[in-house]
Amino acid sequence: MAALRFHRSSSFFLASFFTVLVVLTIGMVGYFIVLAHSDGTADNLDSLRDNITYMGIGIIVMMLAISAVGYFVGKYVVDLINTISFTASDIMHTGDLSRRIPLTTEWDDLSKLGVVLNEMFNRIELLLNGIRQVSDNIAHDLRTPLTRLRNNLESLPESEISEKLLREADMLLSMFNALLRISTLEAGKSSVEFQPVALNAVVRDVVELYEPIAEEKKLRLHTQLNTCTISGDRDLLFQAVVNLLDNAIKFTPEGGEVTLHLDTINCRVLLTLSDTGEGIQEDEREAVFQRFYRTEASRTVSGHGLGLSMVKAIVQHHGGKIVLSDNAPGLIVHIAFPLNHQDT
Repeated sequence: MAALRFHRSSSFFLASFFTVLVVLTIGMVGYFIVLAHSDGTADNLDSLRDNITYMGIGIIVMMLAISAVGYFVGKYVVDLINTISFTASDIMHTGDLSRRIPLTTEWDDLSKLGVVLNEMFNRIELLLNGIRQVSDNIAHDLRTPLTRLRNNLESLPESEISEKLLREADMLLSMFNALLRISTLEAGKSSVEFQPVALNAVVRDVVELYEPIAEEKKLRLHTQLNTCTISGDRDLLFQAVVNLLDNAIKFTPEGGEVTLHLDTINCRVLLTLSDTGEGIQEDEREAVFQRFYRTEASRTVSGHGLGLSMVKAIVQHHGGKIVLSDNAPGLIVHIAFPLNHQDT
């Protein structure tokens, strides 16, 4: 089918146009050579000079036309390729599948490629939203019977088995509640209005909460918290820092270090948490933000793989960005919040 429709391609039209211009230029140069080697009288020589002049002007015009068309086509192609490349890169790095390649026309081959890519993004977004909707529906439908089951388990006589069942029920309820909370944040449906929040106070409260656990594990917990205020939901920010610090302490071996640094740089509030634990492989640092994703090292530790998904949803809900990097050994979590983000 492609072979039958090649003549409808913008590339084919441009190639044909350039071919015609080049052929005309070559023909004029050839005609000039023929005239230059022909014999003639004085009248013919005057006519020859006129023809040479006209042909010279024609060749200059042809070459200028080829140069101008080549420049504008090249600029258009490079700009469109950069637009497609940057948009696709942003979608991959941010995970924002609502982004699309901006197109002003569909006449050329690259624009048609952009249309196909946008259709592919539409399809991927539809499929992922379907998967999320299924998990959200399951979480919503099972939360009520699970709550009822847990209440019934509480009424049983205390025993090792009943305590174990209660812990399992609590873990399932926690997982389902986290799923629904993540979905609410990703959909931007949080009903809580943003207020000024002293982020340094939030981080300090979390650190005080986890200090006994760190001491029990013989971890050195360092903090450098400058006064920073952002617009946000204090409870959500508290939950995000709890998840991060809990992970850092959980995956850092005895005698290790965990450091939290908070400061304002270039009109952004930067929260950095680093540890000397096992870290995360570079090829998994984006995947760990997916729901239920767990690295091989984390499979032997209790959890349901929603902690970092929750953190990312909270950070993005506050207009921020989270990035993971290597601490050699360990992991560094960089979070940047805008100073004056307003909930939309």
